[in-house]
Amino acid sequence: MLSKEQRTLNRRIESASWALFLIFVGLMLLIDEARVPKGAWMIGIGGILLALNVMRVIQTLPLSSFSTGVGVFLVILGTADYASYSLDKGPLVLLLVGIFLLGRVLKGDTRKEG
Repeated sequence: MLSKEQRTLNRRIESASWALFLIFVGLMLLIDEARVPKGAWMIGIGGILLALNVMRVIQTLPLSSFSTGVGVFLVILGTADYASYSLDKGPLVLLLVGIFLLGRVLKGDTRKEG
C-alpha cells in the first residue's frame, strides 16, 4: 500500500505524463503529415509510457506492468514501421503477455484473481 505522499507523487508523475502526451499529440498534428516519419506516433507515445515508469522506479514507486508492456509494444511496432519491417502483431502480443505473466510469477505476485 502506498503512503499518502507516494500517492501524491504518483499522481504528479501521471499528470506530467498526460501533459507530455497532449503536447506530443498537438505537435504531431501541427506537422505536415508527409513530414512525420513512419512509426513516430507509436515510438513517441510508447516512449512517454516508458518514461512514466522510469520516473516511478526512480522515485521508488511501483511501476505499472500494463503501461510498461504497452510502451514496449508501441516502441517495437513503431521502430519496425520506421525501418519498413513488416512485423506480425499476433506473436508479439503473445510474447509480451507471456513475459508479463512470467514476471508476475517470478516476483511472487500472489494476488487472488476473481
